[in-house]
Amino acid sequence: MTRAVMLGAMLLLLGTTVRAEDAPAPSLALRTDPDRPTWSVAVSVDPLAGWLGVWGIRAEIAAGSAHVVTGWLAWVSGDERGQAELEAGYRLFPLGRGLEGPFVGPVVGARLLEPGTMRLLPWVGADLGGQVVWEGLLLGGRVGLEVSRGPRAQGWTLGTSVGVRGGLALGWAWM
Repeated sequence: MTRAVMLGAMLLLLGTTVRAEDAPAPSLALRTDPDRPTWSVAVSVDPLAGWLGVWGIRAEIAAGSAHVVTGWLAWVSGDERGQAELEAGYRLFPLGRGLEGPFVGPVVGARLLEPGTMRLLPWVGADLGGQVVWEGLLLGGRVGLEVSRGPRAQGWTLGTSVGVRGGLALGWAWM
């Protein structure tokens, strides 16, 4: 009888074996694989610049998780005519969270000194800063250096100047 019980147990075990094609295939994706590139867009204003008489809007487009192209279009009031200002830049977000986190990058820009003429004050610079996006609300800040070549205060003699730049960002992001 013991022999019959053991033989029955072995037949039961052999009859319930799982075939290889029934097992689920292991996933080939690793947790360290980066996400697919995504597009994010943000629009912001600089309340500090507005307080100083520079009224502008900044647009940011993120292609992927770390690379962002920025543009700034502004009107600088200060005298009776005002001045237009245009800036373009690149920002690298090393944490790879799109428009969020710390960033560093170069900028180039120009200011139209006299409306109706093509007298420009060009500059190049670099920014270091950070941004936070919470439920679509974008908050950020930046500091940097700027090197410009243009007219000195005494007249139209060319000179090179180095200045500190900075700003705040308050806006909306679509991520």
